Amino acid sequence: MLKQFEISQELERCSRCGSCMAVCPVYREAGEEGMVARGKLSLIEANQRRELHQSRKFQELMEACLLCSGCAHQCANSVRVDNIIQWQRSRLRRDGKAGWTASLAASTLEAVDKWPMLVSQAGSLAQALFCKKIPAESGLQLRFSLAVLSQRRYVPKLSASPFLAQLPVNRLGSGPRVGLFVGCVGNYIATEVSEATVELLRRGGFQVVIPAEQRCCGMAAWASGDVATASTLARHNSELFLKSGCQWILSACGTCTTQLSVRMPELLEQTAPNEARFLSQKSMDLMAFLTRQLGSEELGQMVKSPGSLKLSYHDPCHLRYHQGIFREPRQLLSLLSEIHVAELSDTQQCCGHGGLFNVSNYRLSKQISARRMAQVEKVGTEVLATGCMGCLLQLQEGNWRHGLGLTVCHLAEVLMGRVAR
Repeated sequence: MLKQFEISQELERCSRCGSCMAVCPVYREAGEEGMVARGKLSLIEANQRRELHQSRKFQELMEACLLCSGCAHQCANSVRVDNIIQWQRSRLRRDGKAGWTASLAASTLEAVDKWPMLVSQAGSLAQALFCKKIPAESGLQLRFSLAVLSQRRYVPKLSASPFLAQLPVNRLGSGPRVGLFVGCVGNYIATEVSEATVELLRRGGFQVVIPAEQRCCGMAAWASGDVATASTLARHNSELFLKSGCQWILSACGTCTTQLSVRMPELLEQTAPNEARFLSQKSMDLMAFLTRQLGSEELGQMVKSPGSLKLSYHDPCHLRYHQGIFREPRQLLSLLSEIHVAELSDTQQCCGHGGLFNVSNYRLSKQISARRMAQVEKVGTEVLATGCMGCLLQLQEGNWRHGLGLTVCHLAEVLMGRVAR
């Protein structure tokens, strides 16, 4: 975690050149200086000099960031913009000036951790009662993630039972032991992705260890500035997987993997150095792990073709920018000879999800998503795949909102031939 003196040093390194403006998905839609990295850093610096108060507008501008790290990747001085903005959010939270999304994140995490089965079952019941075919003119559209009720949006189906509650045994398969971090979406919504991931690993000859007591990765808490909750979750998950005896910790979600391999070690480096080292060295994205651990012949025998189709792949920001993963998913797709991969015109375009950004800045989130879906529609693809659970939800909503009629799924489902069309 960045310290006060490090924040000052990072702020000084920003030359305000404006290169971040070319890659910021929020600035591209809003066109306001305060929405782009150099504008936010100028505001934070002014606040540090006590020349600017933490007003409501200041708080809103700090929330208007996806933390995608496109700007940091573009920056010639490698300024850690996302870490600075997260640090400022933590200060807003400390001073009691954080936005409502921070409180929502904290209360949601607490409810999910304490009553996982109840949350899942209550969510399914609520959907059955309120979210099925409600006419747009009724004014009763219930927005997923507890957002503004008047904004009609796609609501993904919640599983009646969490994936972790369905496990018949803790260890599945034989061979080298790998731990599977399921994540919230993989546990409560996209359980089919978790199932495909387990099957994929078992076919690859691995013993899959799935600790049932694992909790949220903490990205929502970290992003909202709730460092205490993020640290508690990091300590719990790191100790759990360390005790499991697994050689690697894998996740099918790019966001979760970034939290495991980058954010959690930063949170634990002072208080639990052994756990921090274990996470940073042993956590890896599913696709990167498969391509780096198995040869082409082994990979070819492991996958199942879903048949002839035209597919496009969306690169999650957390994989491309935070972990440098771009080639690996395409390498896996090349194993499926019947699939024609149609590259999208801008491989760096964000989907607009950004975790809490999708809640706090829903209008901008929709605009960013619309830009991505226009690119998808232009290539005329049938299937849109990705490697992040947050992106998966956002792309599914974009597909629904624009009426494209695509199959939107995770790459693990494609590799296991589980593409429903």
